[in-house]
Amino acid sequence: MSPSVTGLKLPVPGPWQAAVLLAMADLAARSGLPQASLAPTRVEECTWSTAAGMARGLEIWLLAAGRPHRYRADLGSGAVEAVGSQA
Repeated sequence: MSPSVTGLKLPVPGPWQAAVLLAMADLAARSGLPQASLAPTRVEECTWSTAAGMARGLEIWLLAAGRPHRYRADLGSGAVEAVGSQA
């Protein structure tokens, strides 16, 4: 089942929306903030190194309570991971 926020319109292409929603759900769970209070500020294609080689996916930046948080989404596996946040 895909996560969703009622009435949310994401400013990203349709194929990327599931990954952004997963990142938002993870950040909401980690921060205790309502998912509806989080906002994607940047989503772009990227590559990164892994133990198995290079992975291709998305870099997702979310804004929560005035703080940016960065996620990576592997479009092949559907996995989303928090990469970091900045104060």
